[in-house]
Amino acid sequence: MTTAAEELLDRLVLVDDLDGLAGVLSGAITVRGTELLATLDGTAARLDAAGRRREAALLRFLRPHVEQALPEWARASSADPAELVVRAAMLPDLFARFRFARANPALLTDTAVARAREVFATPATPEPVRDAHAALFALLGVLTGTPEVAAEARVTWATVLRRRGRYARSLFHARRASAHASDWLKSGALGAVAAVHHAVGDLDAAADVLREALEVERTPRTRASLHWAIARNLRELGRSAEAVSHVDTALDLMAELPWRDSSTWALLNLRGLLHEDNGRYDYGAADFQLAQAEAVAQGDHHHEFVSWTNYAASLAKANRAHASLRVFRRIRQQVHDRGDHGHLAAALNNLAQACAGVGELEEAARHYAEALESQGRAMTLSAMTSLFGLGDVARDRGSDGSVLYRMAFATGLAAGRGGQCGRPVRGAHDRRERGPGG
Repeated sequence: MTTAAEELLDRLVLVDDLDGLAGVLSGAITVRGTELLATLDGTAARLDAAGRRREAALLRFLRPHVEQALPEWARASSADPAELVVRAAMLPDLFARFRFARANPALLTDTAVARAREVFATPATPEPVRDAHAALFALLGVLTGTPEVAAEARVTWATVLRRRGRYARSLFHARRASAHASDWLKSGALGAVAAVHHAVGDLDAAADVLREALEVERTPRTRASLHWAIARNLRELGRSAEAVSHVDTALDLMAELPWRDSSTWALLNLRGLLHEDNGRYDYGAADFQLAQAEAVAQGDHHHEFVSWTNYAASLAKANRAHASLRVFRRIRQQVHDRGDHGHLAAALNNLAQACAGVGELEEAARHYAEALESQGRAMTLSAMTSLFGLGDVARDRGSDGSVLYRMAFATGLAAGRGGQCGRPVRGAHDRRERGPGG
């Protein structure tokens, strides 16, 4: 019986010119390069033994040209799954990886699947490398894995596709995963479905899917994450009162765990924002104080800054403007004492806004100017806020702030927020800045 390599060799011999070799080889999905070259050498030896020396010489002439024309996916000679994973991830597209896997059986193993998953799951891996290994993990998981591994692989790939804005394909893989996943993975697959609905703005569908996930999930940590996601989703739907109970439940579940992470801080901060939405500013301020204490315990200066800023803003919304101003002064002083340049502009802008709120216009102008100076010539959202603030102060002093407003608008465009750089609301601390990543 003729092998695939022998059939391919017969086609190569009939190619009109050497440039045509690559086209024939690129269409050979299942033949590995080492197998093809071994078949060529063996055939040449048999022809020699049979006295058919001209045909053998033709094959030997073709050999280096065939080897050079082999596509990347067909060149592997290693049986080491880890090395094959590296080579497969470097290929340009999913179809090339598929052909590479078919040509290298060592890739179709649990070891190779685990290696692709490991690289993707390593946070320090650069994003392009992570994405390539996510694609490979998805391919190998579907080709070789159990239904659970295949479902996990689809969820992984759906996450990458969603981040790339390919929502239809992401939803396809997430739904396939949720249909075939066992209970331990089903909530994760449904979470991926909900994330796509959220990304395209279908918040009601996202909330329904998250509730479905909650029905099948049993582990406290994941149930807390689902309640957290539902609460955020409800807040976007304008249903903050309903969202509070989900945050309460999530915090209760987190309290059952033997360890703590930044999730508790995020939940406390979210509940504070929900209380603000509901006009319960004192409750919000209390939660922001709890969140600040949590951030201090975790040693996270950024989260501490965010919580303290939100606390001060809640005081302002509760008509306690002078108390809010005192907190903003303390925040600015702490940032200065720590040499925390990353939060300096935000702290100064917030303090300036608080000063303006109690009529301290001269001090407000000074802090806005300091914030602007601290950023040099950078075109940032903080610089936009500083310029808007200086325009507000100039106007309140009876001057024309239009030039400053135009500069703020241009800075907002340069900072990439063209649709959100209208003049902010004054007096309610809706411009509170939380620093980089806040």
